Amino acid sequence: MNKSSGHNSPKSSRLLRCLDELEVLAGRPRENQFGSRLGRLIDLSDSIALADTLRQVSRKEEVGSEMVADKRGELLKADFLELRTSMVAFIARSFVVTADTEQSPPFSLPRLSGQINSDDGYKPYQRFYALHQSEMESQINRLRVAAREQVVGSSAKLARVVTLDTALFETLQSYCRKQLTQISVLLAQRFYLLRDTALAREDQQELKLNPEACLAPEGWLSLFYREMQNTLLAELDLRLQPLLGLVEACEYEELNQR
Repeated sequence: MNKSSGHNSPKSSRLLRCLDELEVLAGRPRENQFGSRLGRLIDLSDSIALADTLRQVSRKEEVGSEMVADKRGELLKADFLELRTSMVAFIARSFVVTADTEQSPPFSLPRLSGQINSDDGYKPYQRFYALHQSEMESQINRLRVAAREQVVGSSAKLARVVTLDTALFETLQSYCRKQLTQISVLLAQRFYLLRDTALAREDQQELKLNPEACLAPEGWLSLFYREMQNTLLAELDLRLQPLLGLVEACEYEELNQR
C-alpha cells in the first residue's frame, strides 16, 4: 500500500492520520492544495464579506498598539491549557467501563446489549460521539469568544487578528460542523467492519450469544473503544487549533512589546 499520500505526511493533521489508520478513507479524494480547497468552500457572498473584512483590517492604523502590561497572553495560555486538560480528562472518564447497573450519564459509554449484533448496533455509539462533539464545540467556542474580548484591546495588531478570526469563523463554521459530523459516519464503517469480521470467525461464534465476550482485552469492541477515544482526542486537537492561534498571537505580541 502506498503511504506517500498527503494525509500521511508529517504536516498532516492528527485526525486525518488517525482516520487513515482506521482505513475508513479508502476511495475518498485526496487533495493537498489548501488554497484551492478553501476557495471552493466560500461562495460569492462570503467572498465579498471576507474581502470587505480584509480591507477594513488593512486600513486600521497602528494606534494604541502598546501592549497593556497585564500579562494577558500568559492568562490566556493558562485558560487554554486548563480547558484542554479538562476536556482530555473528560473524554478519558467517559470511556471507563464499569459494572454499575444504574442508568449511565450521557457522557458514558453505552451499556452493552444484544442490540450490538443488530443492523443498528452502532446507534448508541453515534449518539455518544455526537454528545462529545457538541460539548467540545460549546466549551471551545465559549473560551474563543472570551479570548477575543480579552485580547482585542491589547493592540491594533491583535485587533486585526480578532477581526479576521471572527470573519473566518462565521464563514466556515457551517462547513466545519458538517464535515466533523462525518467522523461518526466513518466510525460506523469501522464498527461494523470489526464486528462482522469477528462474527465471521468460527472461533468467535459465541459473540452472537454472549455479546460481553467482545469486551475482552483483545476483543473487537475493546479495540473499537480505544480507536474511538483516540479519534475524539484527535478531533479535540483539531478544534483547538484556531483558539491556539489566538493564544500564540497574543504571546508573540507580548514578547515583541517587552
